[in-house]
Amino acid sequence: MRLVEEYRSAFRGLSREVWILAFVSLVHRSGLMVLPFLALYLTREMHYDAARVGELLALNGLGAVVGIAIGGRASDRFGFRRVQLASLFSSGATVVAMGYATSHGALAVALFVFGMTGEAFRPANMAAIAAYSAPAARARSYGLFRLAINAGWSIGPAIGGYLALVDYAYLFWIDGTMTMLAGVFLWRAMPSAPHTTEHEPASEPGAPRGASPWRDRTYVAALGLVTLQAFVFFQMMSTYPLYLGEQRGLAESTIGLLFAVNTVLIVLVEMPLIHRTERVPPLLLIGWSSLFIGTGFGLIPYAWPLPLLVATIVLWTVGEMLSAPMLTTWVANRSNAANRGRYMAAQGMCYSAARVVAPALGLWLYGHVGPNTVWHVCFALGIVSFAGFAVLRRRVEPG
Repeated sequence: MRLVEEYRSAFRGLSREVWILAFVSLVHRSGLMVLPFLALYLTREMHYDAARVGELLALNGLGAVVGIAIGGRASDRFGFRRVQLASLFSSGATVVAMGYATSHGALAVALFVFGMTGEAFRPANMAAIAAYSAPAARARSYGLFRLAINAGWSIGPAIGGYLALVDYAYLFWIDGTMTMLAGVFLWRAMPSAPHTTEHEPASEPGAPRGASPWRDRTYVAALGLVTLQAFVFFQMMSTYPLYLGEQRGLAESTIGLLFAVNTVLIVLVEMPLIHRTERVPPLLLIGWSSLFIGTGFGLIPYAWPLPLLVATIVLWTVGEMLSAPMLTTWVANRSNAANRGRYMAAQGMCYSAARVVAPALGLWLYGHVGPNTVWHVCFALGIVSFAGFAVLRRRVEPG
C-alpha cells in the first residue's frame, strides 16, 4: 500500500492542461511505428546497404535540426499551441506519403521533411508544459509527459513489429493517422488562448538574463555533453535494431517486444523515481545517466542469451529515466517565458544533431570496422560525458 500511495502522490498537483498535453502525446506515440523499423525497412524492403541507410537516416536527423530551430522561434513568436498543431498535421501527412516513396530521391526528401515537421513539435510542447506547470512541479510534469510517450511507445513498436511481418505499408498509414488524430484532440481540448507567464523570471541560480541560449556558456557546455549521451542513445533507432536482426537473428516482432521492455519500465518506475530525486542536483543525475546509458549499450556484444540482453536494456533505461526529465526541467528553470522556446529548441537541436551523426557514424562503424565496434565507442563516450558533467557540476553547483 505504501508503494501505491507513493506512486499516486507523484501525480498530485499537476494541472489539467499538462494532463491534456500528456494525452496528446499518448495518442501520437501509440501510433509511432515507422521510426523504430526504418533501418530494417530500408535494408529488407528497399534493399539498401548499411552505409546508404545511415545516410538516409542522417537526412532525417538533419531535417529534425531545422525543424527544431524553426519550432523554437515560432513558439516564442506565434505561440506554442499553433506550432504543435501545425507540426502534428503536417508530419502525419508526410509519413503517409513516405510509404509511397519508391525512388532514392523521393525517400530522401520525405525523410528530411518528416524530421523537420515532426521535430518542430518538440520545443513548442516543452514550452507549453513549462507554461502550465509551477516550477516546483515541472520535473513531475515532464515525467508525466514521458510516461505518456513511453506508454504509447510500448504499444506502437510492439504492434508495428507484427504488422511489419505482414506489410510495412500498414506502419506508414497507422503512424500518420494517429499523429493527425493527436492534432485533432489538441485542437479541440486545449484552450485557444494559451496560458502565459510573460514576466516569469528564470528560477535556476546563476541563469543569465539574455534572450539567446547560445550566450549562456554553462548551458552550451551542458548541451555538448548531452550530445555525446544522445549519440549513444540514438543507436537504439538505427544500429541497435539492425544488430539484433543480423547478429542475433531476432525477428521484427521480438525486437518490438524488446523496445517495449524499455517503455514498460519507464511507465512503471519513472514517476516515483522523479518524485524521490526531484531535490537532487539535476546535473548530478544527468551525469550518472550518461554512465548508465554508455554501459548499457557498451555491454551489448557480451549480452547473450536473451535475458542478458534484457539486462542491458534495464541499464540504459535507468539512464534515460535519470536524464530526460531532469535535463528538461533544468532547461525550463534556466530560461524564462520570453526565451523558453529558444532554450528548448537549443536542447532539441543537440538531440537532432546526434540523430544526424548517430546513424551515419554508427552504421559506418558497423559496416566497415565491425558490428561490435560501435558499442565499444558508446561505452567510451558514456565515460567522457559522465566525467564532463562532474566537472561542470563543480562549477555551477559548488559544495
